[in-house]
Amino acid sequence: SSLFLLLQNDNGDAWDGKPDVQHIAPERSSSMDVGLEQGLLSGRGRVRLSFFNNSFSELIQYVNKMVLPQVGVPVSVAQAVPFGATVNAASYRARGLEMSGELLLLDSRLRFAGGYTFLNAVVTKSFSSDALAPAVNPNFPDMQQPEPIAPNLKPLRDFVKSEKANVGLALDGDADRLGILDENGEFLSTLNTFSLLCLHMLDTKKLKGPIIRSITQSNMIDHLAKSYNIETFKTPVGFKFIGPLLAKHNALAGGEESGGYAFRGNIPERDGIFSGLLFLEMMVMTGKSPSKLLKWLFSKVGEHHYDRIDIPLAGPQVPLLKEILVEKASGKIGDLKVTEIDHSLENGSFISFEKGYWALIRPSGTEPLVRIYCEADTKSRTTQILTNLKNILNVKD
Repeated sequence: SSLFLLLQNDNGDAWDGKPDVQHIAPERSSSMDVGLEQGLLSGRGRVRLSFFNNSFSELIQYVNKMVLPQVGVPVSVAQAVPFGATVNAASYRARGLEMSGELLLLDSRLRFAGGYTFLNAVVTKSFSSDALAPAVNPNFPDMQQPEPIAPNLKPLRDFVKSEKANVGLALDGDADRLGILDENGEFLSTLNTFSLLCLHMLDTKKLKGPIIRSITQSNMIDHLAKSYNIETFKTPVGFKFIGPLLAKHNALAGGEESGGYAFRGNIPERDGIFSGLLFLEMMVMTGKSPSKLLKWLFSKVGEHHYDRIDIPLAGPQVPLLKEILVEKASGKIGDLKVTEIDHSLENGSFISFEKGYWALIRPSGTEPLVRIYCEADTKSRTTQILTNLKNILNVKD
């Protein structure tokens, strides 16, 4: 179907608020090539150099029926369309250099030839990016971010409860992050999960070696390291900092807050499937359910509760974070004494409280928001610290 026709009402006029879309028309293109060719060595050699510039416009683009209402097609009309609609809306250009050469040796009995092409291709216009908001996949309703975290796991939670499953495992789209629900459908935080997996390696499997952790990983890792007499190395946020240290120190494990973990004997990169298998192995070897494993962990390191909130924050506000914290967060936040605020991080401020609690405020590297992380001894205290930090940043729900 033509999107132009779908956007017309019964009188042939455009529906109110619809984008300017025209009838389907021919696709267009233009090309230019300029080149030089030069002989060398009395005709035994030859080099060629050419520049090309190709432009393609009015390309026909397909619009999925699920997103037609975003561009103004009435829902009733969109539902009646079998698949989707087409529109002349894309364009791109491709330009670059082509180089080649040849050389004859041994009275032309041996010929060497080679070539190289440099291409710079750019999409200059796209209906998908210019006119559409990010499309919602109906198979994953209400999912804001593709992470295996508690707000996204309701179907799995319901399944675990209805089937009385022993555990629920969830992965993200490329299976490099792991989320776990216990036998009651309760979500184990990513910090609890990594701490449990490290306990499994150290205690159940009796292995030794350093642990690499990001600054947003749990203090429980440090407590385990002290108990089992091993080293820990702390890195900035991002697995790109963890991976190299895994190989350098032959580390036992490496993990970050997002649910990505790596372990000795596997690739030095996040692997959600391998991590999930390790957790199942821990359940089998100990004979404990996930909730009992968590109690076992807390008996060794004390209770720790973690949470993270993501809050919208415009780009110009980000540089003011440090100034706001210096002005309003020095000394105390709520009823907790602040022992240190580290502003030296590449991206963010790390707040240390009395009794070992911590929080981190950092802008997202991919989205217009700021993430606030916190770990404390109880859920209520963690929630209170996050609320106090939101108030300091003057963020409203």
